[in-house]
Amino acid sequence: MSGFSEEGNKSSTIRCFPVFDKRTCVSRAFYTSFYVAIGALFPYLPVYFKQLKLSSHQNGILIGIRPLIQFCATPLWGACADKFHKSKTILLISVLGWLVSNFLLLLVPVNKDPMLCDFYDMNYEDGFSSSSNPSTLNDFVRGRNVTLKHFCSRISPYLESMEPFFLPTLRDFQEACGERLRSSVLSTNIKEEPRFPIFNLTSVNYQSFEDNTGNSDHNSKHVSCDSSQFIYLLTVTVLGTIIAAPAQALADTATLQSLQGETHKYGRVRLWGSLGWGVGGFSVGAAISSNEAKNYCGEVVIDYSPCFYVYAAAMSVALICGTQFEFDQSQGPNDKGSSDEAENLKTDGIIEALNIFRNPQFCFVIFIAFFCGSATGFIETFLFWYLHELGGDQLLFSVVNGLNCAAEVCAFLVSDKFLHLFGHINVIYLALFCYSIRFVYFYIIENPWYVLPAELLQGITTAAFWSSCVSYVGLHPGASNTVQSILNGVYMGLGFATGGLIGGLLAQVIGMKLAFLLYAFASFCFIIPFVLVNTFGKK
Repeated sequence: MSGFSEEGNKSSTIRCFPVFDKRTCVSRAFYTSFYVAIGALFPYLPVYFKQLKLSSHQNGILIGIRPLIQFCATPLWGACADKFHKSKTILLISVLGWLVSNFLLLLVPVNKDPMLCDFYDMNYEDGFSSSSNPSTLNDFVRGRNVTLKHFCSRISPYLESMEPFFLPTLRDFQEACGERLRSSVLSTNIKEEPRFPIFNLTSVNYQSFEDNTGNSDHNSKHVSCDSSQFIYLLTVTVLGTIIAAPAQALADTATLQSLQGETHKYGRVRLWGSLGWGVGGFSVGAAISSNEAKNYCGEVVIDYSPCFYVYAAAMSVALICGTQFEFDQSQGPNDKGSSDEAENLKTDGIIEALNIFRNPQFCFVIFIAFFCGSATGFIETFLFWYLHELGGDQLLFSVVNGLNCAAEVCAFLVSDKFLHLFGHINVIYLALFCYSIRFVYFYIIENPWYVLPAELLQGITTAAFWSSCVSYVGLHPGASNTVQSILNGVYMGLGFATGGLIGGLLAQVIGMKLAFLLYAFASFCFIIPFVLVNTFGKK
């Protein structure tokens, strides 16, 4: 009788409480802590760099170079992991690279020259007025050397609408200052072309601006600003990103292997990353909003050090979680067979990865991942700027971030059932269609708050789409690390970078609204060849 009762209680427990999947405990903890770190720091890096008095051009380089490096380095790291069967070692090294390199950004050397403070006070307060002295612009481009940073920073207040997305040019400078720059004052080897970037004028000799107070003492206002800060930040970013590139791809591989063929459940694990990103970004953002301090110039600035401390703590937890990952190395040469056989086994993974690309359906999935990465990169780079032009404020941006996070978490939560019900390819069809709807919606709206309904589609265009791609790639046996690394590099690396660069060019040439419309048209049109490939390209 007691045995029957005990069995009945056990059955009731199973029905009332779903069994916790212990296979993915490590992955859940890793994704949560890793993306808490990312959310706590990365949204605020551009503002942090700007506070360091970097130009918009330098800021853009530091932010935009990351995905390009990830695109190049991630597949190479994945191939090394497959060839030498050191997936766990490479993962831990890459997470350590994330931790150290990004925390080092806090330790950037600061130039505390009081003359620099005077220069920036003059730059942003006194300003330059062509109306008070019409010949100053032409007089400026003569005489002795003025550093590039001095020149760009001096004109930046007149080009604020373009920062940090486009490089200002001579035409922009002339229009902002209201006068023409005579070619006679330029060096003989530099011509006054309509779109000639001012950042290429380093070989020209310049003279300092005169301020509105009539002070013509150029020696007292001229400051030779060194570029040590930018060189330090660029070096740390490049080296750190090269080392850190494969972390996410290898974590995805370990997660898929732990699911033991149930790749459709990947989204339920990955949702913890979206949750962590939302918690990290919102909590730290709220904390630093009132964390003001005065810098060495006496300016009231935001102290971003809590972002770095939270980042370091959360990434340290991710590093500890990474030590508990288990990778399937069954394909490795662990026996005492012949050396020739071992060498052949080492190269099997890479050959298998190359064979996968003979499948046109798989190749088109990779291409669609590139396009969707570009679309996501374009949205993340320019949506808030576009909404700001429509009159949006910081409250709206916070609501949009929260809505994005909620939509992604919900989509990841049901992604396994979604994939089981519709299949991987159909979910990709749906994501492309939702991208087109989303971009058309951006094109139509006039009130910035009307963007909120469209942001609910973020769950499908980002979370459901990414779950489908990762799960689809996981269906192909063989070089899992290599193929997952290629997918990560194409989507998060090349795709995101292209979205920012090409999207910015489109916005500059045809306008933001038409750029959104062009992306909508492309999203819809790519569905047609994808359907044809999946219908007639199957082997």
